[in-house]
Amino acid sequence: MKSYFNSKKNREKHRPDKVLKKIKNSYENNSHKLILSLTKESSPLLNYNYKSQLSFLEKKKDDNKKLIEELTISLQYTVFFMEVSKKERIKISKNMRLYFRYFIENQLSRIKLFLEDFEFGKLNMTNNVNQSLSIIDPVILTLTYLRKYFELELRRIKSLPRVTYLTGFQVSMGPFLLKLKELGVKQKDQITIIKNLFDDFKVDWEVLDRENIKLSILKPAWNYIRLNQKYESNIIEPKLTRFYSDDLIFRVNGAHGSISDITDYINRFNCNLLF
Repeated sequence: MKSYFNSKKNREKHRPDKVLKKIKNSYENNSHKLILSLTKESSPLLNYNYKSQLSFLEKKKDDNKKLIEELTISLQYTVFFMEVSKKERIKISKNMRLYFRYFIENQLSRIKLFLEDFEFGKLNMTNNVNQSLSIIDPVILTLTYLRKYFELELRRIKSLPRVTYLTGFQVSMGPFLLKLKELGVKQKDQITIIKNLFDDFKVDWEVLDRENIKLSILKPAWNYIRLNQKYESNIIEPKLTRFYSDDLIFRVNGAHGSISDITDYINRFNCNLLF
């Protein structure tokens, strides 16, 4: 029987838990420093608040505090990359990307093993090879859905640009940039905010000027955002009705909670979008 590179070996080789723990510790140790950088007198963020964007909210200190807290949380992965060297950033991004790729390929190989067996779940002791257990259809539906998801995810990973020492920033700053866009922050102010952060954290990047931030951080970051949004749009729940009958959707809902539960599982897995 074929020997698979299983999940345990993959985890032992790439140690993603260790990386994620470092990221968590980095954020906990630097969250206050992030807040100071975002709220310094020279920060353009002081010109933006919820009141200017949402007229039904009064201008209060609590609103601005909430805004800064949300922006700080959106940088929880980025702050780790700001602390480490260029060499370390490349190493981590490559390692995590390989981990997720092997994870997906491993899951796909197992799912296909079941789905490609035409007698899977069949009561083949009888002459009717089409006879199946009543609970098997929801299982097959779930596996088929997961296979589609993993195939999409594998294509997404294969389409990513090669890893550089800026990849960690380009990918992890997505939530932060989306938040800035939501607030209506102009591009020139986005550049200033990022430059302040990089200066305050003494980021290992020799050519740290406004034009390079625009071309090497903002532009690639938005390319990653659009790529991930396109990918995510292919796995949302309404899409299922195009592929599976209402009867099967109903049956898998009864047997496994709901398709939403599966989608929630997939969304929780999607921390790989950060590497």
